[in-house]
Formats: sequence, structure tokens, C-alpha cells
Amino acid sequence: MNILIWAIISIAIGYKLYKILGDTSYSNDIKSDQDNMKIRRVQSVIDEDNFSMQSMQAFHISQLTQENLDKMSSIIGNHHSKDFIQNAGNAFEYITKLFAERNLAFLQKLVVGDALSSFDQRIASLNEAMLEEVIAIVSIKNIELIEVVSEENVISCTVLFETEQIKYTKKKNSDELIDGSKTRILQVKEEWSFIANQKDVSWMLTQIKAKK
Repeated sequence: MNILIWAIISIAIGYKLYKILGDTSYSNDIKSDQDNMKIRRVQSVIDEDNFSMQSMQAFHISQLTQENLDKMSSIIGNHHSKDFIQNAGNAFEYITKLFAERNLAFLQKLVVGDALSSFDQRIASLNEAMLEEVIAIVSIKNIELIEVVSEENVISCTVLFETEQIKYTKKKNSDELIDGSKTRILQVKEEWSFIANQKDVSWMLTQIKAKK
């Protein structure tokens, strides 16, 4: 019975990233929550460890992004691509939250390759040092779909996220600050690479690159 329960849980988690990136219902469900969160002050973020504001906005779609959305649509269909930018932002926040919570069990269902290795190593390092890393997303300023590649039955894409974040490291179960600042807002640019099978379009995060 326990094996059956864990199997059901694993399937549900693996389906989560698909729901975030490839389906509109997740975005619609959290819309009202987003509206409420946007009115919170930055101080509220500081007071709640690992709190995500989900500060999404109507992004300007650049020519490059539109071209890549059209390319994606031609490969996997409009149903999976029409809200990809908005849903990519949701995935960014969801995975960042899982990392900040050091929830490696869930991350392993959504992340593979270099990205998973990086998360695993960082979490192990924090655990060994008895530290906690707090990440609060203040806003997502821009999302750019910079590349879409199709090879055989696999589709991959690279997304540039420009965000504002508060990051700091503190002692576990303590308020003692080790690194970073609870008040300084960082401008963070990262390229996230995703991969999926063209038939079921279950996106997995494969790599994260910091950009200047």
C-alpha cells in the first residue's frame, strides 16, 4: 500500500511542472493571489523567510521571443506555447521556492542534469554548515525566450529571467546573518534551460547560467 501511495505522489509531482509551463489553469488559479501579493511592501518579504511575491506583470513580447514562441507552437502546438512566458515565470518562482526550502525530493521530479547537481551540492553545503539560504523574489521584470531547438523527439528552450531578489544566508534556526542583506534588492539575470519530450511536453529544468 505504501509503495502505491508513493507512486501516486511521484506522478503528481512530475506532472506539476507541465501544469506550470504548459497549461493555463495554474496561472488562472493564482491570479487573485498575485494581485494581493503585489500590494505588499518589501519589508513584508524580509519578514517572511523564503517568501515569493509572485510579482508578475504583462511583459513586452520582443521580436525574438515572438519568433521563438511561433517556432515552439509549430513543434508542440499552440496549447503548450500560447502562455509559455507567463507560465515560465510561475515555474521560476516555484522551483526557486523549492530550492530555498531545500526540498530536494520535489526538485528531483522537476530538475535534471547540471541544474540538479548544482542544487544538490548547494543544499548539501548548507546542511553541513547548519545554514539556511533565504531567497525572496520581489519582482520578475522581464522574461525573454531566447532559443528554441528541436532534435528528433526532444524540444529544448532557453529562457532569460531578469528579476529583483533579496538573498541572504543565516544560521539555521537563528536570525544571525552570515552573508548578504535583508534589505538590499539584487538585480539578478539568469538563463534557464528546459527540455521536454515533444509528445507529452513534460518540461524539466536542465541548466541555470548567471548572466551579467
